[in-house]
Amino acid sequence: MTETGGEKDTTTDDAADSSYNPIFRAIKAGGRRRGLKLERCFWDALQTISKRSGRSLTQIIEDLEEDGRKAAIPSLPGNLTSALRVFALTTLQKSESRLLHKASLDSLRIVLGACPTPAFALALTKPDRYFNPAFIRYLRTTLPGAASDTVERSLRLQIDMPLADLKRELDENATGTVELGFAIGVDERRVRGRLRAVTAPSADDAVIGYVIQ
Repeated sequence: MTETGGEKDTTTDDAADSSYNPIFRAIKAGGRRRGLKLERCFWDALQTISKRSGRSLTQIIEDLEEDGRKAAIPSLPGNLTSALRVFALTTLQKSESRLLHKASLDSLRIVLGACPTPAFALALTKPDRYFNPAFIRYLRTTLPGAASDTVERSLRLQIDMPLADLKRELDENATGTVELGFAIGVDERRVRGRLRAVTAPSADDAVIGYVIQ
């Protein structure tokens, strides 16, 4: 049995073996001590929320009870364990939703669009690719005379390694980057260059290539 601050944990070694085993903790909140029994996965989720928000579990409980009083939820004081489960689940769901939005390909396009370096993103799981404005300007300089609509419509891109192999090498590389060659073509013209590849911070498997020469 351990106790930290206003919380007493009666976790046993057997209970620690499973996220589904209920764990009893005595917690002082709102000026009184009460016993709460929750599955380990919910205690772990509440601990994660506590660290992210900078609030102690005692503060979280007091805020929940205050919110319940303001919303006139009469069942909350008598069913605090259920309220904590709902709070933990909904809070982490909202957090995951925000992270997925930030890690979407649409967000990646916005980030690359603001990058002054010629760059592009290639998705592994779908025929999706994006070239940032700096890359299009790079092409127009490298292939002078090409019409604007021709550059974007007829662009062919080839990297010197299958995309799946590149992603695997990036995952295994301690530096997180791989340098390799690439070729671009518009109509009948073709030029080669070098790029530095990194794994895109995206929920979809994607690779970003930054032109280095």
